[in-house]
Amino acid sequence: MNITELIKKDKDLNNFIEKAPVEKRSLLTGLNSGAFAAVLMQMLKAWQQPLILVEDNEEKAQTLLDELGNLLPDDMVFSFPVDATIATQTAIASPDELSQRLQTLEFLAEKRAGIVVVTPQALQYKLSDPRDFTKAKKVFKPEAEFDLDKLTEWFTQAGYRRESIVARPGEFARRGDILDIYPLDQENPIRIEFFGDEVDTVKEFDAATQRSLEEKDSISIGPALDRVFSPHNFQEAVAKIKQDMSESIAEEESVKNHFVKAIDLLEAGGLPDNYAFLIDYLLPRSFNLIDYLDKDGLLLFDDWQSIKKNVADVDAQNEAFISEEIKAGAMLNSQKLRHSFERVVQKSKQAQILFSLFQKGMGRLKFDQILNFTTREVQQFFSQMHLIKSELTRLSCKLIQNLVPRKSLKI
Repeated sequence: MNITELIKKDKDLNNFIEKAPVEKRSLLTGLNSGAFAAVLMQMLKAWQQPLILVEDNEEKAQTLLDELGNLLPDDMVFSFPVDATIATQTAIASPDELSQRLQTLEFLAEKRAGIVVVTPQALQYKLSDPRDFTKAKKVFKPEAEFDLDKLTEWFTQAGYRRESIVARPGEFARRGDILDIYPLDQENPIRIEFFGDEVDTVKEFDAATQRSLEEKDSISIGPALDRVFSPHNFQEAVAKIKQDMSESIAEEESVKNHFVKAIDLLEAGGLPDNYAFLIDYLLPRSFNLIDYLDKDGLLLFDDWQSIKKNVADVDAQNEAFISEEIKAGAMLNSQKLRHSFERVVQKSKQAQILFSLFQKGMGRLKFDQILNFTTREVQQFFSQMHLIKSELTRLSCKLIQNLVPRKSLKI
């Protein structure tokens, strides 16, 4: 009997799983890493809802993603990679990580069963209104009508870089009545040919040869950013940046050197490359990843104490970085860049399940149900057969005691 079958037969665990969606906060203790993925699978099977699971660091998150990837289909396992420190996140823009975040937002918008494994910083990441993100798509098919000038402006605001020839994801090009776009979620770029304002053909083409591959009936193209903006956002941002510049504690010339170029781009309807540093201005009302999670979805936290320690340590690093940037004129006094982890979790309305080896150390948290699910890590024997035999005998006896009613045992 394998671990999955044992979990299915455990009445206490399955009662706990059944009640969890209707309880505000539940605690499951004693679960070790060897059984963790199997228990998550049982939860996912029982609930049939989207889940967000928080690990305290990137290494643990990636390990769990690998384990779940071996047990579940690819379209049920997702990540939302966000670098722990703001300095790294804003300095190094990874197209692969952006693509993963976009896929996760799309998955959550579909409100179907699956699991998103993240670090605490993913919940602190500032996002657009989920409704705006869902609407930020355009469907292209023959006979559909678009204003090409406005469409070009939309692609710029949606994060696509305008180039003379499309070669990489996130780029677009316009040559007369032909529009080439390379969406982040497509294997090949798309060529849309217009006749006036009307779509004539939609084709997939090879980026290397620029030759057409396949004609499509229609295609839906979303933004090349995980946050969407409008021209109104740009104008509001400019006004607020200028106001905060006048109140900066840094030298006036230094502040201008850091912000004038960004202001000029925003006023022209463009998005600066370092827009992540301006997110407080571009999203006056920001949302978080939990806002994208369906109300019937569930929030899971693996090792709450370690998660809180990670948040405290990383927040301290980020606060020190922001403080230095403000002094240098590279940031302004009101900028925070990320949400408060504590407030994000407090405001969440979804049911929460916390995992911990022990109940001790959970602070003032109150739980509607608690279960101690005793598991044991597999012992390492290093080819010592007599130890393996001894351990198997012990486990067999224990399993018989658990499965056979006491009154049927004859001594």
